Amino acid sequence: MWSQILRDTNIKNAQYISEEKTVPEVLSEADLIILPWFSTTFFESLYTNSDIFLLEKEIIDEFLSNKFTKEIFFYRDEELFLNNLNKYLEQGIFNRKEKKFTKEYFLNISNIENRDVEIKKALNQII
Repeated sequence: MWSQILRDTNIKNAQYISEEKTVPEVLSEADLIILPWFSTTFFESLYTNSDIFLLEKEIIDEFLSNKFTKEIFFYRDEELFLNNLNKYLEQGIFNRKEKKFTKEYFLNISNIENRDVEIKKALNQII
């Protein structure tokens, strides 16, 4: 479907990747990650240095606060999202935002080694 859409719309600067690479491999090579909603891919994107543009119409107000928007390009409004994305692409400067607060908030990155211990402990209780 996606390769057909790229052909039909005559888009030249996009590449369709199917079974050549995993999603984390593609994300690690990306200059910019554009997401149409919160998903697993958003969380995987936090492990990269790439800037993230996220359009989430159901986004909670907290994510539109400065502590998040200085690290992630969060948008609820599609027109604003597209306008700012176009400006960003015209400038062509990528990897602008560090995601320290966001990584800590969503991934608990400073405590990541303990996360694995807790997961193993929980899994052992299930088994």
